[in-house]
Order: sequence, then C-alpha cells, then structure tokens
Amino acid sequence: MAVLYSLTAGFLAGVAFPLRRYGLTITNEPVFFSAVVALVSLFGALPYALWPRGERRLDWHPRGLTHFFCSGFFEALGALLTLMALANGRVVIVSPIVATTPLFSLLISLIFLRGKEQVSGKAILGTIFVVAGTIAIALGK
Repeated sequence: MAVLYSLTAGFLAGVAFPLRRYGLTITNEPVFFSAVVALVSLFGALPYALWPRGERRLDWHPRGLTHFFCSGFFEALGALLTLMALANGRVVIVSPIVATTPLFSLLISLIFLRGKEQVSGKAILGTIFVVAGTIAIALGK
C-alpha cells in the first residue's frame, strides 16, 4: 500500500508543478501562493480530522504534534522555495532538482531513525540513481 500511496503522490506532484508554474506566469507572487497552497492543504485535511470514525479517534499526542509541527514548517518553507524557484526557472529543471528529496531523506533517516528504521543497500543505490538522474537532467538544460 505504501508504494501505491508513493506513486500516487509522485503523480499528483507531477501535476502540481506545472500548474504552479503556469499560475506563476499569470501572477508572479510565490509568497502569496505558498500561503494559498497551505490553506488548501488545511481545508483538505479538515474533513478527515473531523469525520467521525466510531470508536477510533485521532491520537493527538503532544510529542507527535511537535514533530509534525516542525515537519510542517520545513514543508511550508520547501513549498515557498519551490514556488520561488518556479517563478524564476523552468519547471523541467526545477522539478527534478526538488526531487532530490530521497537523498536528504536517506541522510536524515540514517541520523535520526537509527534503530527505528533499517536502510538497505538497495535503498542507498536507488537514491544514488535518483540523484544521478537529477544531475543529468539539470546539466542537460
């Protein structure tokens, strides 16, 4: 199921990048549009958070919320920087560079998730290939 979610997320990001770039060609306001993206995300998540699920409720543990708050900060900053990059660059260059996420996820996972998640040699090799492909796309501009 995780693979299906990941592929769907990749597809949706592939749709979102050109839409963002097109929107920025009409009105070049990346800071404002990063706020719009955040609001749309909030409104999209509210029905899930408020939807009654019988006895199963959301677990709002304070320590977990702290991590998600920090994650949200980095995600929002990343979205803002992505929009700023799209405002100044071509989507076919910006999108692959932003897709270097696996490299940073791998490195940070090795540091912070040691003992909680195992990183295989195949995952490391796959990450190297993804980053090499990104470099090839960026250099081929």
